[in-house]
Amino acid sequence: MNEMNLIKNRPDWGGGIQKNSLNLLRLLAAIQVFYGHAVVHMNLSGTSVAGIIMSIFQGVPIFFILSGFLIWNSIEKTPNLKTYVRKRIFRIYPELWCAITISIISIFFLYDRWNVKDLMLFIVTQSTIMQFWTPDSLRGFGCGTPNGSLWTITVIVQFYIVAWVIKKFLSHENKKRWFVTIAISLAIGIGSPQLEKLLSETIYKLYEATFIPYFWIFMTGALLCNYFKEIMPILKKFWWVGLALLLAVIFTGFDIDAGYGLLQTILKGVTWVGFAYAFPGLNIKDDISYGIYIYHMVIVNILIELGLVGSWIYFFIALIVTIGIATVSYLIVGNVGSKKKGQL
Repeated sequence: MNEMNLIKNRPDWGGGIQKNSLNLLRLLAAIQVFYGHAVVHMNLSGTSVAGIIMSIFQGVPIFFILSGFLIWNSIEKTPNLKTYVRKRIFRIYPELWCAITISIISIFFLYDRWNVKDLMLFIVTQSTIMQFWTPDSLRGFGCGTPNGSLWTITVIVQFYIVAWVIKKFLSHENKKRWFVTIAISLAIGIGSPQLEKLLSETIYKLYEATFIPYFWIFMTGALLCNYFKEIMPILKKFWWVGLALLLAVIFTGFDIDAGYGLLQTILKGVTWVGFAYAFPGLNIKDDISYGIYIYHMVIVNILIELGLVGSWIYFFIALIVTIGIATVSYLIVGNVGSKKKGQL
């Protein structure tokens, strides 16, 4: 499909897709991930109220939904595969490589049980598409994984590849194909937890590192984007209904296990995306959410190695340092990547 046909076949969004506060939503999701990891790995006791507040912004499902939503829009604006790939590389890898560099330096100075072979392999896997792997020699560092949250990078990169392919078959007009795709992805998501009983531990962990069990979450976001003009006016007006239903699901515990709670995840998607478009004035200019996500466990693990755990003082030190590094990273490294993307 050439560029002119691509532009011709885009849905008529009227420019409204850009008017949102999604940066705020991503920031809250990133802070939720930080909170969840820091409380567990720094031996802290979170309150039930804080847990409920954090749960409604559950980071990974929200990031996956937004990835589906935003990548669908990005494909619409991208004329060819080469440009698409370069945009994805500049979006993900410059800041990721900085986070990995800091992580490796901390291992070198704070940990004495690494070996050259494992460390070199670890650098390669972390820097490419196998971020879920940690060698046994590094299992004693920090919480047991130098930056375990990076497993989602593996999954998101896979979806970026798949999205480019399936976008050609899921047009705006072909609702039947959309229905079948969503139905199949939901069936796979619901069936995935059952595979743990059938597969060996290693095979199941490898399966979890693919996009397949989370495909339904990405496609929820893609669906919202593809039918933006039809769906978003409803979500903007009734986002609070979604929030009420979400709280009801959280308090009752009634849900369907699909890796992540199916009802909770869908409600989080429609609620917060609707909220973001209902209140675009709440948006923040600088999106440091990605930096918070990729740097936070580096900082937490450093504090663990230094023995600075068990106190909320250390929690806030970790949070402040993480936000500081994420901000610097965004302004220097992230902006360079953004400019490169803009030139494509």
